[in-house]
Amino acid sequence: MNDAEKAIKLEEVNENFFEYSLYRKAKALAGLNRFEIVESVLKSITKVLSAKCKNDVQAYNSFVIVIEKELMINRLKKLVSANYTLPLARLYALKFGSIKAAIAAIGDNIRLLDDANADSLDLKLHLQLINAQFQKSKHLLFYCIFL
Repeated sequence: MNDAEKAIKLEEVNENFFEYSLYRKAKALAGLNRFEIVESVLKSITKVLSAKCKNDVQAYNSFVIVIEKELMINRLKKLVSANYTLPLARLYALKFGSIKAAIAAIGDNIRLLDDANADSLDLKLHLQLINAQFQKSKHLLFYCIFL
């Protein structure tokens, strides 16, 4: 971890490797199970790249694909470390864009299913709840826009 921090300080001067240093820092933090910080570091890489690659959309998109994959894997690891089953963790890691959102949604949905005496591990039920929540958000957004 200290090596990654030193590399970042050295490479801030050399713009060509700064993102890579941040990426190494994220990998080091992931090894320490610091998932929320990893998410923050990976998202900062995306911001740096968006500023740097203004004129090269293709390069930006190729970098973002890698970062998005790392973010999803990071969310998955966090959910599994929180003792959710792998299939459930995978579903929420794919559907939600942050650890905080995924954990909040999975907790809410498990409570809903438990209150309804339904199987809280049933992936189809979770997917239905997630889709209903996204539809509700879209309807609410639509309603707010046209008020």
